[in-house]
Amino acid sequence: MSLQLALNEKLAATVVYYGSLETNATKLSVIKWPVLGIFGSLDTSIPVASVKEFEKSLNQLNIQNEIRIYEGVGHAFANPSGANYAPEQTKDAWEKTIEFLNKNLKNI
Repeated sequence: MSLQLALNEKLAATVVYYGSLETNATKLSVIKWPVLGIFGSLDTSIPVASVKEFEKSLNQLNIQNEIRIYEGVGHAFANPSGANYAPEQTKDAWEKTIEFLNKNLKNI
């Protein structure tokens, strides 16, 4: 949902945790702020190829981005009540998220 919000509202930063992706550069061109993407390499609903296409489109538009693909984990790996929960990867992803938000929201 955070990416959909970013396509429709002006924000200071966007964090996407294994959410539906948009790869159309024209649609993504409205984003004028940094994007952090957190994904799992084994996610069958958001395949790595889609993540790479998303990253490629962001790069083509010179949208600052950090795309993290965690090896060996699937969809919703950061959900502690889910079957795919991966505590180590979740801890790292959360640390990256806090770091990203601190860096990009510090002066607003």
